[in-house]
Amino acid sequence: MLGVVTQPALGLIWRGIIGRGAEKLEFAGHKASAPQAIKTRKPPDDEVVVVVSRSHLEARTQAYLDQLRKVRRISSGSSIKFCRLAEGAADLYPRLAPTHDWDIAAGHAILVAAGGCVVAPDGSALTYGTRELLIPAFIAWGGQTPPAWAPQADS
Repeated sequence: MLGVVTQPALGLIWRGIIGRGAEKLEFAGHKASAPQAIKTRKPPDDEVVVVVSRSHLEARTQAYLDQLRKVRRISSGSSIKFCRLAEGAADLYPRLAPTHDWDIAAGHAILVAAGGCVVAPDGSALTYGTRELLIPAFIAWGGQTPPAWAPQADS
């Protein structure tokens, strides 16, 4: 329902509440800028901007990306990828390998608050709080429905 993600090295904070919107702030020391409302962007007709992990781009996600037309990749760490979608700087974030609940829950909330969507590869809702605290795989994008250019992922 609520997410906050910070990137202290760059002085950035993203936050969102589902149903109330998302925003970005810049900070230096103990002072923060006024919040700027953020929202996802309309999917482009030409180049697709995809956020990928700097260290966890495994074969299944790579195969999914290989199905896309012209792609520009942005490497990013952790939940920042969700924030890039939420602020309209990227279009797609596929992760077709397991990750922990705590790695994505805050980013998931921010992206949904900004107008995006996060689902399992089969289109179903993600399930948090399992015994293993793992999300098997997901696809996130900046809109409420999958873009026409997004390929189906094997679930």
